[in-house]
Amino acid sequence: MVEKKIYEMVLVINPAQSEQADETLQRYSDLVEEHAGEVIRMENWGRKKLAYVINRQIKGHYLYINFAATHELIEVIEQTYLKHNDAVLRHWIAKMPVKIEEKSPLYSDGEDSSEHQFTESHPEFYSFKNVRFLKGCIMETKRILPRRTTGLNARQQRQITRSIKVARILALIPYCDRHPDSL
Repeated sequence: MVEKKIYEMVLVINPAQSEQADETLQRYSDLVEEHAGEVIRMENWGRKKLAYVINRQIKGHYLYINFAATHELIEVIEQTYLKHNDAVLRHWIAKMPVKIEEKSPLYSDGEDSSEHQFTESHPEFYSFKNVRFLKGCIMETKRILPRRTTGLNARQQRQITRSIKVARILALIPYCDRHPDSL
């Protein structure tokens, strides 16, 4: 028996495809279920301003899927569905240590509603999804604050550093201060 692991996938799609965002989310959840996986949660984070321009786009539509599946499904998704899809600006697939069924900090109830605020007891407080907290952990030059400045322990500082790097990949936080209108 092949062991199922818990994964999270974030898709940043072209804002021109926003009307099909729910269909895209459903297509990926159906794909997970076809390969004997289990969808834990799906979230449509909506259109957000990118921290830097990707493919001449200044906005992106964020989709999030948390699921349990085998590694073969990840290879199928990356090779078949994401490799040749021009609508996907960025994607991130990562393994998660535990199953979390609560809503993400980036989840918003509507287009104009603000992001949810979470306390430090939330399991995703130190993840890339808590952008509001991560913005406080970087300098004006967009460098990551050192541990002596943040006051965090070593484990938390490593989590923050990794989360900031993932948020940069997904264009939630800029890489440097040269990006116009960043933050």
